[in-house]
Amino acid sequence: MNRPAISCKYCNDIFYDRDEHERHLKTAHKVSPWYICKTCQEKIYGTDNFDKHLQFTHGTTHWDLNLASKQTKRTFRDLL
Repeated sequence: MNRPAISCKYCNDIFYDRDEHERHLKTAHKVSPWYICKTCQEKIYGTDNFDKHLQFTHGTTHWDLNLASKQTKRTFRDLL
């Protein structure tokens, strides 16, 4: 399974893991990424805060949403 590459917007380093990319941002550039909630469009700073927002505001996690999205794509692909 190929994971999408994540490019650092500050130095163009490439990462294949979101957590590694976030650690790089925090250590090399002293910043945390912003996330936009696809459910309510709220802008949230940092992965931990984003996970807490999803859990307490929407009763889910980014893992649940990601798996649901993948399942929906598979279903549509199978229908075609």
